[in-house]
Amino acid sequence: MDLNYLEYSLKSITLVCSFFAIGFQSSSIFQRNALISISLGMLCFALVTTLFTIVYLDPPYYGKAIHPIGKFEMNSPGTTILGSISAILSICFLSEKTNKNPSYIAMTLFLLICALFISFIFSARTLFFAFLILILIKSFTYRQAFGIGKNSNSALHFFLFLIFSLLLYFFLRELTLIRVLEKRIVNGDYLIKFQHSLDYFAQISEDFYIYPKADYKFTYHNWFHNFFYDVHRTSGPITALATYTLFVFSYGRALYNLKIGTYFGRELFELYSVFLIYLVTSIPWESGENQMIAFYSGFTAMILTDKRKV
Repeated sequence: MDLNYLEYSLKSITLVCSFFAIGFQSSSIFQRNALISISLGMLCFALVTTLFTIVYLDPPYYGKAIHPIGKFEMNSPGTTILGSISAILSICFLSEKTNKNPSYIAMTLFLLICALFISFIFSARTLFFAFLILILIKSFTYRQAFGIGKNSNSALHFFLFLIFSLLLYFFLRELTLIRVLEKRIVNGDYLIKFQHSLDYFAQISEDFYIYPKADYKFTYHNWFHNFFYDVHRTSGPITALATYTLFVFSYGRALYNLKIGTYFGRELFELYSVFLIYLVTSIPWESGENQMIAFYSGFTAMILTDKRKV
């Protein structure tokens, strides 16, 4: 590819710094606060980008956003991803303790409203699917999710909070599940993404040590819209192997941490499971989402160094 290597090297520095700044900390609380700080920085960038887009462009805004520094037009999904991470992270850290903290609940609501606002402006639906998966995962990892346990009130508040968020999102988008299915599946949006996977595996099954092409069947698509596939496409098989290995090892470690009960084992497992949606549907280097990969690097380091509760 014809890339500006200096620009991409500078972007990669933030990834490396995020990994080592969090991974080499002995305090789990410091790691958590560092991760929250990164997500809040992503949200601030997304909010400023959204405001610049509203000022400089005419609606509808789906597929287009204005970079607040370079003033150039870029794809909008990156902005919606950056705007949603802090809300998801905050919900992952909801627990019996934080549910009783009015300040934490207020902060979570504020972050959620910001995420919904950005998703509404750019007509994005990924946040909705992320919430659905987060509810499902929490029903297994959070023992009070359905009111089972000593503190059922906090579980009830948690569930009402998520249900309210989903209803608000649908109200703002004026969508129903039927319309989502009709537009995204029947009309072929998801079908094309599925075809991308078939094309990718068709190519690597013949020879893994290649640079697979996203336009194998669809000549008008330059990207696979999948982090792992696009790493393979742009950086080759060795980098792809390293990326797959890191994912399998770190996600396996997240499962192990959940089992043995590390300090943030439950929260990080929930976060990783939801974050996987973004990895398999986005183009991290195309539209400001490189910050998303710096965040990925940071919480991977946190998973690998998470300590067992004493």
